[in-house]
Amino acid sequence: MKTDISHRHEQNTYILHRPRRFRLYRLLCMLAFTCTSFPATYFSARAQAVYLEDALRYARPNGMTAPRAGALGIAYSGIADDFAALYVNPAGLTMLPLAEFSASGQFNSYNGTVTHFGTTMSSNRTSGFLGHIGIVLPVRLGDAGNYSIAIGYTRESDFTGGDTISGFNTASSLINTWVTRQQAGNLNGNPAWELALADVVNNRFITPLRSNLQQEVGIRERGALNTLSIGLGVDIIRNLSLGIAFIGTFGEYNYRRIFRELDAQNRYTRLDTRNLTDIDFRDMRMVEFIDQGLSGSRLVFGAQGRFGDNIRAGASFTLPLGFQATEQFSTSYNASFDNNETRFFNPNDPSPMPIAFTMPWVLNVGASAHFSGLTVAGSAEISDMRLIRARGSAIDATGVEQAANALLTTQLRAGVGIEYDIPNRPFVLRGSYSYFSSPYLQSATGGALSIFGLGGGYYLGANSRLDLTYRANLTNVNNLLYSGTGYTSEQVLHQLQAQYVIRF
Repeated sequence: MKTDISHRHEQNTYILHRPRRFRLYRLLCMLAFTCTSFPATYFSARAQAVYLEDALRYARPNGMTAPRAGALGIAYSGIADDFAALYVNPAGLTMLPLAEFSASGQFNSYNGTVTHFGTTMSSNRTSGFLGHIGIVLPVRLGDAGNYSIAIGYTRESDFTGGDTISGFNTASSLINTWVTRQQAGNLNGNPAWELALADVVNNRFITPLRSNLQQEVGIRERGALNTLSIGLGVDIIRNLSLGIAFIGTFGEYNYRRIFRELDAQNRYTRLDTRNLTDIDFRDMRMVEFIDQGLSGSRLVFGAQGRFGDNIRAGASFTLPLGFQATEQFSTSYNASFDNNETRFFNPNDPSPMPIAFTMPWVLNVGASAHFSGLTVAGSAEISDMRLIRARGSAIDATGVEQAANALLTTQLRAGVGIEYDIPNRPFVLRGSYSYFSSPYLQSATGGALSIFGLGGGYYLGANSRLDLTYRANLTNVNNLLYSGTGYTSEQVLHQLQAQYVIRF
């Protein structure tokens, strides 16, 4: 045992409470930091926002549904006339003249570039999976119109990702954050106390490890959100159809982070017990695990009108029915010293914890025009992210609501796309641009998303086709870690999907 710094000076202890699960540090973009200049009241409210991050992850699918829809981006809702209409506007299912079967495979490549204290690190994660499989069965009713039933599976979101972060911090440290954030209560449970990285001196809880430390973070994310869906489109009158779809979701999310602070310049090589100005410190490591099992459902209502043979317009409304997660969370800590002593601290109960999320509604409108083999489409949708909620036995639901109102805003998603059937050639070309505004109230946080889609199809015959689509999803995230100190993350998700479709 480190007899000097570990001596608790119980008679002078500045008492503080046992911190709740240190989930706040995940919120701050998965670096184990928080701003020491913030007031304690803000610090507590901010902790609730970690659940907003969970809900945002599940409320913003990154899948393509199918290659054609993926190449056209959000503008596809202005066309919505094949299997993918099941997810964006089921009223468009009545546009299929024949039964349709389609299936696709997808490959994702995540690339992240993080700059922290002048050091830039890059990381790459890849995954491959079944993109979708589905069938649409139309029924002709003569002059009375048509109705169509669609059933399918999709990979709605793929969570494969992660970053590597490194930098020499001359301004602050996580260890000092644990010390300065301590409130009245028992020191037991504070990582800096348990690891003998801080002590009580002259009735003050202090640590010498306040700055000049190398900080390293390794983050890995895995998992996926999948759907099983069924939908119905019905022609109400000529050139007007209505639709409804039930979408059930299931999946998992796995998060692993290793955060390390180390004395890379060997500044802390001795122990001054009088003033606690130094310590024979080598490094501190925090390992965090989060595993969530996911399930939920939603209803999509849609309407589509056709105006002659060239113009189409529609609208849809998505009503979340509920979303649940069962979470297991665990954090462990260890610290090592130059005398080869190591201390460990594992405060968590990893028992599963149920969480119920309320997702925001989504309103979408879209239209398209078709002339001489060229189709131009556009779409826009809004979703009020302030309506996100989280509740559970260990969650302050009021705090989540306050955090949502303080941190989030209404998100706008819009895009344009084109599709061109090359005359006298068995080829079709597609392209699009989609823009998602940031869901965060403070634009400085970043989070806006740009999506570029490019694809094409090759007709194998009158009723079969091969499609290939590439999409690039680009976003920048800027985060305040400490007063005047932050990092920038540039994230690119490359998606490649191939499909076979046949009508019969």
